[in-house]
Amino acid sequence: MRILVTNDDGIDAPGLAALVGRLVAADHDVAVAAPSSERSGSGTSLGGIDDGTPISVTDHVLPAAPSVPAVAIDGPPGLAVLAACVGALGEPPDAVISGINAGPNTGRSLLFSGTVGAALTGAMLGRSAMAVSCGFLPEARFDTAAEVACAAVPLLARREMRGTVLNLNVPDVSLDQIKGVENGPLGHRGRIRYSIERTGSQLTVRPYLTDPADLDHASDAGLLHAGYVSATLLRAALGELDSAPVTELLRHALSSEASLPAAHVR
Repeated sequence: MRILVTNDDGIDAPGLAALVGRLVAADHDVAVAAPSSERSGSGTSLGGIDDGTPISVTDHVLPAAPSVPAVAIDGPPGLAVLAACVGALGEPPDAVISGINAGPNTGRSLLFSGTVGAALTGAMLGRSAMAVSCGFLPEARFDTAAEVACAAVPLLARREMRGTVLNLNVPDVSLDQIKGVENGPLGHRGRIRYSIERTGSQLTVRPYLTDPADLDHASDAGLLHAGYVSATLLRAALGELDSAPVTELLRHALSSEASLPAAHVR
């Protein structure tokens, strides 16, 4: 199984180095395609692309794993994953692992995350995927998160995981201090929230931690705060919903409002 590793913190981020180093030590077939610089908060974005506009891509040597093929892309991680999965960067991957992110990705706001967005891009393209996050620097325990991620790799080889993201949030403790692994449904509030203020012609965005008292203790954020690895499955939209009822309502509305015969509304 060929694994593509990416992130949103940039190709030289310590979390990516820890993850790649651990995967290589476990003899996994690894390639890296990641943003050349910080791209946090990019979700599944492909960036500002126009028809035929060149995007810089450079070969890169990772000090932690110099033998691993790696490229740095001047774009968000979603673009890196798309390029890899369509074969633009060599042999396409079977699975995508994104991380390790410096900062948790929990609650509904995880859809803003470039870490999770990269994994969702892989899942949308039919791959199995994993997003891995831990705490903030300098306390972030990338070593522990890398061990947890490596232990979860065999799950990505299972057929039923195609089109699915395993979102892992790992506490900043040593491996023997983790209380367990729990299924963490998305909370209404994640561990991180944002304040946005306008001053004249500028917006200032500041992340801050949610008060633990405001967390749903059974949610992904609550379980992480309590010392558990939170494991959440996310599905990419690979199929279509039954649109027949909506289509019929739309036909009726257009026929009534525009006085058009229903037969002319397709």
